[in-house]
Amino acid sequence: MSLRCKALPHLRRRKYSLSLCPENIQSDQEPTMKSIITALFLIAVSAFYLGVFDGESEATISTSRDVLGLINVVPATATRPTFNKGRVSARLCSADAEGNCDYFGYVEALAYMMIPPAAMTIVTGVAFWVFCFGRCCCNCFGGMERTPKNVCYGQKCCKRVCVPDGWQFLGYNTFSVWIVKIGVVLMCIALGVVLIPGFTGNSQLSSGILGPGNVIINFAANVTQRANSIVDKLQQIPYTASSNSSVSDVFSQITNFVDQGNSAQKQISYADNIRKPIYIVVLLIPAFITIIAILGGVFNRWKITFCAALLMFWVSLLIWMVFLLQYPLLIVMTDTCSEIKIWEYNTHNPNNTVNTESFFENLLPLVNCKNPTFDSIRQQIDKGINQAISSACDSLKEICQRDPTAATSRTCIDIALNNCTQDSIEASPNITITDPLPIPHNTTVRECATTCNEPRLKDISNTTVVNLRYFNLYENILITEVYPLLNCSNLFGPLISDFSGVVCEDLEGGLNNVEMSFLALGVLLIPTTILTLLAAKRWRKDSTHGRRVLPGTSYIEEGPTTARTNPNSYTIYEMRPINTSSNSNSFPVYQRPEHTEIILTTQPASMSFQPNISQKILNHSVQNPPTPPPMYHSPPPPIVQMDSESNLFSKPLIPKESSSSSSSSSSSSSDDEQPEQTQEQEQEQEQHAENQPSEPIRFHSEEPQAAQEQ
Repeated sequence: MSLRCKALPHLRRRKYSLSLCPENIQSDQEPTMKSIITALFLIAVSAFYLGVFDGESEATISTSRDVLGLINVVPATATRPTFNKGRVSARLCSADAEGNCDYFGYVEALAYMMIPPAAMTIVTGVAFWVFCFGRCCCNCFGGMERTPKNVCYGQKCCKRVCVPDGWQFLGYNTFSVWIVKIGVVLMCIALGVVLIPGFTGNSQLSSGILGPGNVIINFAANVTQRANSIVDKLQQIPYTASSNSSVSDVFSQITNFVDQGNSAQKQISYADNIRKPIYIVVLLIPAFITIIAILGGVFNRWKITFCAALLMFWVSLLIWMVFLLQYPLLIVMTDTCSEIKIWEYNTHNPNNTVNTESFFENLLPLVNCKNPTFDSIRQQIDKGINQAISSACDSLKEICQRDPTAATSRTCIDIALNNCTQDSIEASPNITITDPLPIPHNTTVRECATTCNEPRLKDISNTTVVNLRYFNLYENILITEVYPLLNCSNLFGPLISDFSGVVCEDLEGGLNNVEMSFLALGVLLIPTTILTLLAAKRWRKDSTHGRRVLPGTSYIEEGPTTARTNPNSYTIYEMRPINTSSNSNSFPVYQRPEHTEIILTTQPASMSFQPNISQKILNHSVQNPPTPPPMYHSPPPPIVQMDSESNLFSKPLIPKESSSSSSSSSSSSSDDEQPEQTQEQEQEQEQHAENQPSEPIRFHSEEPQAAQEQ
């Protein structure tokens, strides 16, 4: 059944009459398609601009971008654009190959990259007010018209009362209703799916936030353990037995550092315990509101669905604001990760001449760096080594001087008296000496320490060997344990590696996953909000029901019916109220009588459409229907009124004139006394009507006061 607006030219001038035209009936679906197309366009633009910000391939810092993939929110590029159409390095602080920074260019590049999320934040912030203004004040975006039972958001909106001034609700297409329902459910599922990287990233982000502090604390604990091990070994050697007092300052510094780290870690952990549930709630809000909207549709509570749709505007604003605030942090964190990897590589490969210098190397150069913190331990070891060498040389001199004339001791004399150094001590155990008891015989210093029969010679040989052992212990402690603490690259190299793993895998990776989830939520909320607004009207039990009109409204339907045989006929319905209320703010509901028709004749196609009412009234339930009223040009035509019992046009009502009430009553009685027409008269009247030019049909509401004034 389609509506024929040309049959009612005078009604087309009414405010909402255009919504009944066939070309305007489709306008209820066109905004939906336009909205979906707009949403898809925004999704494509956002994904393209944020995901493929620059098409340049990685060239100069490929070694620092190996943690970035195609799914990362921050694009991996060698350079970044600025507002003056220039480009700067896509490294932290826009550093060049030598590590020199361009801070202003870096800030400008960050601001340029924040344009898309900032624009989306502004759009979502303004969208709600544009929607409210267009819906309530301009009757757009699914406003007061074409709504079941003429419902609208509130009795008054923008000081405009929801008066029953629109046309009847025609009902939504079943296909479009199910498309909206399925679309809302699919959007809810999609909003749930994109939460997976958000939850994963939230856990990673917690590990990343606490990770650097844990790495530093573990590093300090490891250094403390190594220092304690050195002190314990030094205390076992007589020359450094009191070394603990000399390194007390070192332990005091490490202890204070660990205490400060633990205090800061507690504060960071407390802040993260607040942040983590907030992120979870923000991530769950879109899916939760969508579920509420679906439940409102399932239980036929359209206001719940509509309120959920309005809340989605603010949720979208919240999502885009969080994304906007975290996006520069993600960029800085990604660049920091890249610089840390460059720094780590240069620390472990200091002799590589093609290395790119990291930004952090200018702040803390680890290559060729000396750590003065453990100088006191090194000084204690050097003192112990000197004492061991001196004691060993004294013992060796005494051994060699016991028989200075012996040919076998000449080498001993030369080493002990003329060149007693570290090398002499290392060679002293193999020096040949003479044991005079029981008979003179040659032996070595090492053997004499355990086998010589002469007591003094045995003691001084043992002293020489023991001091040599002390010397070797000092050398081993110095080389294996103290030197790594004195060399910055050896000391901080593992720290940088651990720090790089935490920052690049947990902190940067978690923040990237969270931002990816927020970006997906922000994009998906665009079609979700549109579909939820559509579902507020379409996900209702009465969304596809028959027609409801407002007081005093008539309309014409075109097409055959079960009671009609003439294909050129039109059905005219006059609505009757089925319930009323004394409250002025509530409006009666109207229904149409069934099986009531007026056969209309039409002009040829070459002439304008101006139907005339024939004298034949079809109604299968009544034998003798009354004659329809004649056509009027001026004054206004009679009002055709439905009979509430028989569903017939009972009698025409001629508007009463204020000057003569008796005239109207006599006219009414004369109309009741009209004789029944024969079949021949009806045929003659039909032929006469076909040959006469037609006059337009005019229908009016029952407005007695307006009729009297006319």
